[in-house]
Amino acid sequence: MDELELIRGTSTLATPKTITRDLKALGISRGDVLIVHSSLTSIGWVAGGAGAVVDALLDAVGTNGTITMPAHSGDWGDPAGWENPPVPSDWWDEILSERPVFNPYATPLREMGAVAENLLLRRETLRSSHPLHSHMANGLHAAKVVASHPLEDSFGDFSPLGRLYDLGAKVLLLGVGHGQNTSLHLGESRAHWPGKQQVEYKSKVFGSDGARSVAWMGIDFDTDDFEVLGQHLEQKCEIQVAKVGQAGARLADMRSLVDAATIWFASNRG
Repeated sequence: MDELELIRGTSTLATPKTITRDLKALGISRGDVLIVHSSLTSIGWVAGGAGAVVDALLDAVGTNGTITMPAHSGDWGDPAGWENPPVPSDWWDEILSERPVFNPYATPLREMGAVAENLLLRRETLRSSHPLHSHMANGLHAAKVVASHPLEDSFGDFSPLGRLYDLGAKVLLLGVGHGQNTSLHLGESRAHWPGKQQVEYKSKVFGSDGARSVAWMGIDFDTDDFEVLGQHLEQKCEIQVAKVGQAGARLADMRSLVDAATIWFASNRG
């Protein structure tokens, strides 16, 4: 959708003030810790664009709150596993050796959306050190959320998701569905099912002796069934539903979603 089409399809102008109002009506309060997944265009045309949405989110939770978002950079992984799009196999070794080292302040996001890209630009935003599955946070608990991020525990209890679970975070889906709900990966990490697979990941990071290539084993994460799981969660969990601008929005307790997802994965995978 180009910008003119978006303008023509917007019935009511969205501004930082109206978005903050809608977020509060949805159930977001001062001091909340949020994991946000969003689609900017779903809101309609916004005066101020992605920056206005981030401003509204920060305003809604206040100075004692925290806004977090996934900050993934999947194209900093092993090119042998790339599918969208794939690259020629005779490029793989050179990509791994010549690609810049992951830098939380410089490595771009991949397919995280304009709102996430704007949050990353904020001076107060902190980003975790995982070269593929980093998480970023802005607010009171930002340093705690991103403090450490083990390579082999991308989305587990020792990752930012685990700390967000402990903090009692809420999940905000703003114009997107459960297929984009990163918090469900924590349930995926915790659950056990027959045939649960681990795969090798590769990247390059900074160490005490400079840049180095790294490889590690981790869960073969899969989002293909997240929308089906989401239908179950809509029935099982208390989820607040409202409009933010023109976007359908959902707000839910992360612990409730993850606990239900952990049980569902164990019963429905394998």
